[in-house]
Amino acid sequence: MPASRAGPFSDTPSTWLTRSHVDAGVRGRVALQVPGTLPDARTPTPEDWSALSAAWRTRLDDQIRLLVALRDDLDACIGCGCLSLERCALYNPDDVAARLGHGPRYLKGNTPRDAGVDV
Repeated sequence: MPASRAGPFSDTPSTWLTRSHVDAGVRGRVALQVPGTLPDARTPTPEDWSALSAAWRTRLDDQIRLLVALRDDLDACIGCGCLSLERCALYNPDDVAARLGHGPRYLKGNTPRDAGVDV
C-alpha cells in the first residue's frame, strides 16, 4: 500500500471510500456511515456504486449548494455568530440568528427576518 494511503484504514473497498470521503471533507458521523455501504469481501459492482450514488446525491447536492453560497457570500453576514463585519450589527445583532440553530444560518436558507430582524 502506498505511503499516502497508510493510516488507520484497512485496505478494503469500504475503507477506500471512507478515505475518499474524509479527503473530500465529509467528516464525523457521515463518514462513519460509509463502511456499511459497500461490500468488504468483493470488488464493488456498478450496481453497488449506483446505490451509493443515489443515497448520497441529495447530501452532496446540499453540501455543494452550501459551499457555493459560502464562496459567493463570504464577505457578507452569513449568520454564523462571529459578528466581525460591520454588516453583522445590522443583519445579526447580538447573534440573534443562533436562535434558528447552529452554523451559518443565512447560508442555510434562513433570513434575518426569520431571526426577528427587521431589515
